[in-house]
Amino acid sequence: MPRAKTMEEMDREADAFARELLMPVDLFTASAKALKAKGPLTEFSVEALSREYQVSEVQVFWRLLELKIIKEKP
Repeated sequence: MPRAKTMEEMDREADAFARELLMPVDLFTASAKALKAKGPLTEFSVEALSREYQVSEVQVFWRLLELKIIKEKP
């Protein structure tokens, strides 16, 4: 019988689902690369992506890290 998931595991799955729903990999990557083509990503880039995808700047930052678009805080 499969083991029941912990609340932490369910939270991680829910967060991953929300990230993909709100910031789909293909669209988000294209948006980030378009900004990056104009110069290094900055806090203004994060703010712009935040407005475009209607998510917090913190979520944009973590998505950029997750997708390896940035390696550290812009």
